[in-house]
Amino acid sequence: MNVPKTAMTPKPSTTSTITRGGFGNTVSRQAAAQRASATNNNRSSTGSSSYRAGG
Repeated sequence: MNVPKTAMTPKPSTTSTITRGGFGNTVSRQAAAQRASATNNNRSSTGSSSYRAGG
């Protein structure tokens, strides 16, 4: 993993999980956007899907 230690620093619990995956800020942004949309629909369904994709 070529992730700078800065990325590993404790961030918001949700973001930290995605950041640890080592994808990049793009995924974190998408996940955040999806989570916002998911709040209106099914937070758990979309949320878990995003995390699974990250893993």
